[in-house]
Amino acid sequence: VNRRRSQDKKRSAPDDSQQQSTLTASEVQMLIKQELGLLQNQVCAKDHTLCRTGAKGNTGRRGRPGTRGRPGPQGDPG
Repeated sequence: VNRRRSQDKKRSAPDDSQQQSTLTASEVQMLIKQELGLLQNQVCAKDHTLCRTGAKGNTGRRGRPGTRGRPGPQGDPG
């Protein structure tokens, strides 16, 4: 029975990759500030959600920009 317990302890022991290093309170605050600064650039002002990359808002009609049909007739001189 003792052998089983020792084996279970070895199995349940966390791996080195899963162990997290202990951070001080000031280090945690610095990390939070850095991450929030990065996130602020990605937040939509409209609904306060994370924006997707790509065009934002109404991109208008497709086609060549600046061409809105034929120009109208010239006005009277003067």
